[in-house]
Amino acid sequence: MRPYAAADIGTWDLTADVVVAGYGVAGAAAVVEAARAGAEVLVLERAGGWGGAAAMAGGFIYLGGGIALQRACGFDDSPEATAAFLMAAMGPGADAAKI
Repeated sequence: MRPYAAADIGTWDLTADVVVAGYGVAGAAAVVEAARAGAEVLVLERAGGWGGAAAMAGGFIYLGGGIALQRACGFDDSPEATAAFLMAAMGPGADAAKI
């Protein structure tokens, strides 16, 4: 199946056991697990490809910045250290405003 513009869809007749809206990190994981369980899966994605917000962040999912979970696990972090890490990890094209 190929991507279609919403304006080009006149009727809808597809069915599936599981419909996943969005093919980012969470959507991809949902697709894999549903398919592994034997479900017929339909993925709906507004972009031309997979990736979602994680792709816009260079593929990083970083749960840092001194959040409660980190502290409970004994990790010392801060928003400043998180920003410095992400700027370095994203390379010379990093967008400081987004980070």
